Amino acid sequence: MERKIDAYKRKFDRELRHIKLILMNNKTLMPSVKWLQLVYQTKTTITENPQDFFPDIPEQKILIAAMDKVFQGFLADQKIRDGQKKNLRH
Repeated sequence: MERKIDAYKRKFDRELRHIKLILMNNKTLMPSVKWLQLVYQTKTTITENPQDFFPDIPEQKILIAAMDKVFQGFLADQKIRDGQKKNLRH
């Protein structure tokens, strides 16, 4: 099952690239707490309405696990970017 989750995670990462770019662009325009709320609300909306975002939808537990990985990875990437920006300023 883990291989299926990882395969869907990669697929969802590609298919949600435009949404992740929008979230990244909004990060500098919003307070951190509001931005995190937007990220989690976006994840919830996609998970609850996958048919609006993906042509191929796996069973619910694979969908949820893959989406968790997508957004955990996205937030981890943002943290790394923030650290890199701080290092460039010093």
